[in-house]
Order: sequence, then structure tokens, then C-alpha cells
Amino acid sequence: MSTAVRKMLTVLGAATMLTAGSSSYALPQLDGSLALAGFGVSQNGANLAVSTTITVLNTLTTDPGFGDYSPVPFMTSFSGHVLDLSSLANLVASFQLTNPTYGKFVPTAASILSRSANFLDIFFLGDFAPESGLAGFELSPTSLRISLNQSGLSISEAITLNSPPIRITVPEPGTLFLLMTGGFGLLGFGLRRKAQA
Repeated sequence: MSTAVRKMLTVLGAATMLTAGSSSYALPQLDGSLALAGFGVSQNGANLAVSTTITVLNTLTTDPGFGDYSPVPFMTSFSGHVLDLSSLANLVASFQLTNPTYGKFVPTAASILSRSANFLDIFFLGDFAPESGLAGFELSPTSLRISLNQSGLSISEAITLNSPPIRITVPEPGTLFLLMTGGFGLLGFGLRRKAQA
């Protein structure tokens, strides 16, 4: 083998080793869940159906974290938060859940799944940015679901945070209309056959 070929192979081999040795890798995303509850919940209306602002003074974990969230202990305090229900854009802009040790959830989208005088169900999609208590993970797509229940003047709040996000599909009104029309059609067909028999 000639000296020139040997030098070229040596340079290529060294370049390959440097590239392999210095290759960067992405940190993993979180995979797990947290259960939380809000305390000191108040609203600006008579009930959950008419309130436009709900304020929560403090949020605590109700269980130790599950999966990659397992370092988060029971009764860990997360920030209070505000739910501005005047529009979905305001709801996304007003909400944030933060703990300086474990991280912060910031929503990018929201939907109100159910709303009545004594029940409110909200679903957020967003990202959880881990801090030092969850070191070794990168920004992770996350879903967060809030359920509020009102009994008299008392309001309770339950929160479930999931990484990766849980997807909730809400059927379009047109889909529901088609299903109902088909159901009534089958019912009418069945009744007609029964009347003819």
C-alpha cells in the first residue's frame, strides 16, 4: 500500500473517530404523569357556568409522580394559577403551572370539554420544561386536564398532567348529527318492519 493511501486512510479513520466520539445526542422526553389538586379556589360568578375567571391560590401533588415524574414527591407545591374563561386564547395565555425545582407547564392550546353550573372540564396541550429536579430530560410535549366541581360555595379542582400528551378527540357536530340521523333511520326501519309483520 502506498504512503499516500495510508495517510488518507489514517486521516479518514481519525475523522471518523472524532465524529463518533463527539456526536451529540438528544436528551429523552418525559414519560409519566402527575396528579395534583388546587386549593383556595374562587370564582367571579355565581357558578362554574357563568364565571369568567377562576383563581387557584396553590396547587399540590396528591400522589408521588409516576414514571419519569417519580422524583416529584407527595404534597409538592406548584404555583397557583388563573383560568380566564372569557376566550380560549385568554385561557391559554392566563394559565401556567410552575415549580422551581421540577419545572413548568406552559399550554399552547386549550379546549373546554364540558361546562355546567357545577362542573367544568378543561383540556390543555402544551410543553413541560423540566428543571434540576428532573434533570436529564428535555422539553416534553404534555397534556393537562383540569376538572372543577362545585357543591354549594365549595369548589374542588383535580389536575392530571401527562407526558407524552393524551389525545382527546371530540366529535364534530356534523359527525354527531350523522350518527343521530342514522340511528333514527334504523329505529324507523325497525318500527316499520314490526308494524308490517
